[in-house]
Amino acid sequence: MKKKLTLTVLLLLLTGCGVAQADAPGVTPTNQMQGAPLPETTTTLPDLSFLNTTTTQPKPRPAPQPVTIQPQTGEPSEAQWTALAYCESGNRHDYPPVSGGFSGLLMFHTATWNGYGGQEYAPQAWQASRAQQIEIALRLWRARGWQPWPGCRAKLGFN
Repeated sequence: MKKKLTLTVLLLLLTGCGVAQADAPGVTPTNQMQGAPLPETTTTLPDLSFLNTTTTQPKPRPAPQPVTIQPQTGEPSEAQWTALAYCESGNRHDYPPVSGGFSGLLMFHTATWNGYGGQEYAPQAWQASRAQQIEIALRLWRARGWQPWPGCRAKLGFN
């Protein structure tokens, strides 16, 4: 609404319309009142399409597709991933990067995130959904067991 009003006022100023004078009873605009020639009957307005631009903002990322995790027999359960997540990040999948390059639900190092295919979902772990991070963690777990999480592995008794 504000943009339309601003555009209308700007157009009135640019075209030299004497709206206030013409609306007054018994007054008609003249060259003397306007200080400029009367507008032609067919006036070409300047191209003001540039005024309709909006400020550039980053485009929102598309919503991530849900990932269904089907652990094999003997693989970590959802309860184990949740316990590990609470230990590592307070169960925050969007935990921002800390010194050393660790981020996300299970404090993935950027190199580990990339090495196990995390780039399929997001540039860094903290930018991916919880399910996507657990999918990458499962790939990592299949290769290295609980070794990548030494402090929480010991605290939780994961072997």
